[in-house]
Amino acid sequence: MYTTTPIRTKRLMLRQLRLEDATAYFALRSSAEAMLYVQRPLAVSVEEAKEQITQQLQAQAEGKIVVWAIADLNDVLIGIAGYWRMQLEHQRAEVGYMLNLPYHGQGLGKEALKEVLAYGFRELNLHKIEAGVDPNNTTSLHILAHFGFQKEALFRENLLFNGRFYDRCWLGLLHSEWEY
Repeated sequence: MYTTTPIRTKRLMLRQLRLEDATAYFALRSSAEAMLYVQRPLAVSVEEAKEQITQQLQAQAEGKIVVWAIADLNDVLIGIAGYWRMQLEHQRAEVGYMLNLPYHGQGLGKEALKEVLAYGFRELNLHKIEAGVDPNNTTSLHILAHFGFQKEALFRENLLFNGRFYDRCWLGLLHSEWEY
């Protein structure tokens, strides 16, 4: 079981995801613009958002993922971040993050990701952190490059979603390359 001890930054709080976040989580996961590069169905109700939060909290309790709510200093959820597809026997995990559209372009993604990466290397003892990104998501690629992630592969038409195939760019950051 992983607990996400709150992490405070200059402008954010990374904390445990809660059922009370369902309305803000729904706003994030139902936004076609915020979900543009996330090949998953849009959330259709606050109830569905509650179910997704419950599933993530259960997976975290089972040690399968680590997830944080990215909250502003008023404790309102503005995004999520965490580790998915964890393979701790190989000391690696896939990082993921997203912010609701009004919070893009302010450096908040970098601010949150810096702490998530630190947790992965220090607390989870990861050797490698990976990220799978839609190659059209240049903002996310730029953020990952800022932290030293290197492109390892481009998987062409690797993901089928809504009847369309999508490419996936795979990046990695080794603990020895991490400088923060």
